[in-house]
Amino acid sequence: MLNKILKEFFGEILSDIPDIKFKELHTNSKLVKELDAFIAINGLTVDGHQFIPCAVEKGAKLLFVSKKDVPLYAGVGCIYIENLDAVAGKVAKMFYNYPEKSLKFIGITGTNGKTTTSFMIEQMMQCPVVKIGTVEYKVGDVCFEAPNTTPEPVQLTRLFNLAVQKGIEWVVMEVTSHALELKRVEDIEFNVAIFTNLTQDHLDFHLTMENYFEAKAKLFSMLKNPKNAVINIDDAWGAKLYERYPQASTFSLAKKATIQGQILAESLEGMRAELKVEDKTYRVDIPYLGEYNLQNVISTLISVSMTGLSLEELIEKSPKLKQVPGRFELIKNEKNKIVVVDFAHTSDALENILSTMKRLAKGKIITVFGAGGDRDKTKRPLMAKVAAKYSDFVVVTSDNPRNEEPNKILLDVVEGLHEVKYPKGCYKIIESREEAISFAIAHAQVSDAVLIAGKGHEQYQIIGREKHFFSDQKVARKYLK
Repeated sequence: MLNKILKEFFGEILSDIPDIKFKELHTNSKLVKELDAFIAINGLTVDGHQFIPCAVEKGAKLLFVSKKDVPLYAGVGCIYIENLDAVAGKVAKMFYNYPEKSLKFIGITGTNGKTTTSFMIEQMMQCPVVKIGTVEYKVGDVCFEAPNTTPEPVQLTRLFNLAVQKGIEWVVMEVTSHALELKRVEDIEFNVAIFTNLTQDHLDFHLTMENYFEAKAKLFSMLKNPKNAVINIDDAWGAKLYERYPQASTFSLAKKATIQGQILAESLEGMRAELKVEDKTYRVDIPYLGEYNLQNVISTLISVSMTGLSLEELIEKSPKLKQVPGRFELIKNEKNKIVVVDFAHTSDALENILSTMKRLAKGKIITVFGAGGDRDKTKRPLMAKVAAKYSDFVVVTSDNPRNEEPNKILLDVVEGLHEVKYPKGCYKIIESREEAISFAIAHAQVSDAVLIAGKGHEQYQIIGREKHFFSDQKVARKYLK
C-alpha cells in the first residue's frame, strides 16, 4: 500500500517507515490512537503540521506531510508529498484499499430536504446502512459527530472502510454543492441520485444560482445508470435537470410523474395523502406535515424501490416512519401551546414550514429566527420577508453569529421587515437566543403557535470560533414548565 502511494504521488521518505500494520488514517490529531497514521492538511484557517507532536504523542506511527521542515521522531515514519492537500482523498483510498468499490451509494442533493430524506431512506431499507449527513454520521449502529454535512475525503473513506468491515452494503449520503465543487466525493459511482429542490443559499460560495445549480448537477454525472436519477419536477431547477436526464424517475404534487402525490387532510399528528403510480392509486397516512415532506416521502419510495424492494411494501411501511430530530419537531407541553423547532435557515424552508403552520394553527403565529454569520448575507432580508408574510409577531434573534457582529446580522434581517413595511409593534429584536425563546413562549396564548427556526438538531451556538452548548428544544421545554 505505501509503495503504491510513494510511486503514485512521487512521495519521499523523510523518516524510516516501521514494519507494522497501521490501523487508521486521521486528519484530526485528537482522534489518533496507537498505530494510526496522521495526515497533515493545510486547512483554510489551521495548518495541520502544527499538530504533528500531538499526533505522535497519541500513538501515530506514520506521518504524511507537505513540508520538509517538520519534526522527525524515532520509530515514526514520515512521507513527504508535495501536493498533499490536493491528493489527500486519493491517499486515503489507497491506505484503506479502495473500500468505496465494495459499496453501493444513494446520493441526495438539493437545498432543502436532504436530511429528512436520508432518515426516511434509512428507515425504509431492510438492512443496516451507512448514513452520512447534517445530523450525524452513522455506520450501522455506530454514530459519529458530523462537523460537515458531507465529510472531508479522508474521514469519508475511513467511514467507508468501517462499513466494509461491518459487512454493510449501502451508503445513504447527503451530498452538498460544496462537496461536489471541492471534489470530496470524487471517484464515487452512485447507484441512485435524488434532487430535492434548489433555492437561494450558499451564494457567498457559488456567487450565482446558475453556478449553484451546476454544482448540484455534478452528482448526476456520477451515476452508474442515468435511469436511476430521481428528480423533483415541481422545482424549476429540477425541471431543468430533468431536461438533461429525461430517462429519470420523477416526483410531483402538481404534474404527471412517476409518482404524483396530493395531501387530502392534515393535523398535528400528520397527513393523509394520495399517491398515483401509473394506473394505481394509494391512500396512506404519513406522520409528517407539509407538501415538502410529502415530496420527501415520494422521493424515498422511488429511490428505495430502485434497490430492489417492492414499492407497494414500501408504501405500506410509510405510516411507521419516525420523526427526524429538529425537523418540524413538536415540543409537547402541558400548556397546550403549539411549539415547533425546525432547522429552516433559508427563505424557502421557512416558507414551507410557516405555510404549513398557518393551515394548522387556530391562533396567532409567533416566529423566532435569525441568520448565521459568515454565510450568504443576501438571504437574510429574504427570510424576514417570508416571516412577515405568515407571522403575527416576529422575534429576530442570534443564530450562530460566528465571526460577525451579532447586532449587524440582526439589522440585516430587520431590513427585510422594513422593506415590506411590517408594523414596528409586531416585531422585537432580542440578541440572546434564550431570552428570545422565553419571550415568544411567554407571549403565546393557548391557541397560538410558536416556531423556533434555524438550528433544529444543533446542540450549540457558534460565537467566534467557539461552540457553546445550546439546544432550542431544552430551552423551549424550560420555559414551557
